[in-house]
Amino acid sequence: MDGKYFPKTKFDAIELVGPLTFGRFAFLAGLGAVVIVLEQAFRYPLQLPGHHGLESMALLTLGRLSCTSKWSATIVGTSAATTATVAGVDHGALMPLLYLVPALLLDVGFGFSGRARQWVLYLPFVAALAFASKPLMRWIAHLGFGFEFGSLRYGAGFPIVTHMLFGFVGALAAVILFRATVRQPAEPDERT
Repeated sequence: MDGKYFPKTKFDAIELVGPLTFGRFAFLAGLGAVVIVLEQAFRYPLQLPGHHGLESMALLTLGRLSCTSKWSATIVGTSAATTATVAGVDHGALMPLLYLVPALLLDVGFGFSGRARQWVLYLPFVAALAFASKPLMRWIAHLGFGFEFGSLRYGAGFPIVTHMLFGFVGALAAVILFRATVRQPAEPDERT
């Protein structure tokens, strides 16, 4: 009211990044449910292992970036595992781990980043490695317990590479969207 102009943020009424509150917890849990809904709704005829990494790692990364809690992606992954169990999604005995481990690895990698998290490609790289844990877990289960997985019929190398690729692209899309939406604090001008 004093006549000064205050530039509007892109989403004035919504705090896009913040601490873990009940509302933000519900948002993160909702992201986990959306992972399962998208996985079941879209059956891409790609015949490439890990193609659902596009949406799942995008949503996990979005959850990681939207909350200051160090376990925000794990909340999304736990919600996805719970939703898959309730919905009767059959991914075999490893099913809960296939959602929880990549989320946990994403949180851990984000926690170790320090200033590296400012790099556009850091979090997609972490997400690629985290998502590659899915075929690694299946490969270990195959070697150790004799479980059979169709994605491993020609070995573990190709599924690991495709999981990394799809996880990277999905997370990169989320990082770019997040950076375009959330205004970054301006760097101090060193000339003053």
